[in-house]
Amino acid sequence: HGHNLCWVSANPEWLDSVITKTNAAHYLSDHVTKVVARYKGKIESWDVVNEPLDSRSSRPDLLKEGIWSNLLGPLYIDVAFHAAAAADPSALRVLNIYEVEQDYSMAAKMRTATVALVKQLISRGVPIQAIGLESHLDGTGSLARTGRQQFLQQLRDLGMQILITECD
Repeated sequence: HGHNLCWVSANPEWLDSVITKTNAAHYLSDHVTKVVARYKGKIESWDVVNEPLDSRSSRPDLLKEGIWSNLLGPLYIDVAFHAAAAADPSALRVLNIYEVEQDYSMAAKMRTATVALVKQLISRGVPIQAIGLESHLDGTGSLARTGRQQFLQQLRDLGMQILITECD
């Protein structure tokens, strides 16, 4: 399992000096294509986009602020998934998310935003196949059993596979 191809929190320093709204999609697509093609047939699944949502975001869609979302909006996710699918169609393509497992209001908000995002991606023809749950669990809180089960069923109903990609 490859982690990760696109994350707002991990980019080379030089990128800020060259990237613009005009060339951002090219840089992202080129990066994803090169990495996935290099490991084609060796990596069975990829976290194509890591942590696209943030419960503290001021945006109504909870899209996390960062270089890709600021320049391309939610379409950066489309760019990354299409590039990954083109570079290795047989590798499973995963949207990796966090903060959805626990029983608190922020997690409920993230579950709702995740389902909405997946529906939007599907409606735009984005080749997403799975959701990765980071599962950074807080031992002082309870798991959202009913909320989590409903969330997972909604994702399955949308045709998504479910993976636990991290667990601590």
